Amino acid sequence: MEGNKMEGNKMEGNKMEGNKMVFGYPWGEIQSRQDGTFKPKVLQLVKGEDYGFDPVGNGNVKLQPSGRIVSLKEAKRILGRD
Repeated sequence: MEGNKMEGNKMEGNKMEGNKMVFGYPWGEIQSRQDGTFKPKVLQLVKGEDYGFDPVGNGNVKLQPSGRIVSLKEAKRILGRD
């Protein structure tokens, strides 16, 4: 093999052509993570609405972000996860 030329991955020097996946990530994303320019996607949450819960014991959970303590069954009903 001479230089950095690889046929299988279409690699020329330090650049990889195409939209290849490496360990499940697009090559362009890996490059942007390496050079510090990666911007992750921001999750859009509806402000003021509960979106999850944490266990507190005795079959009860604490809704996030409201902090209300309810039963697991009630939490699933509120969040639409019946």
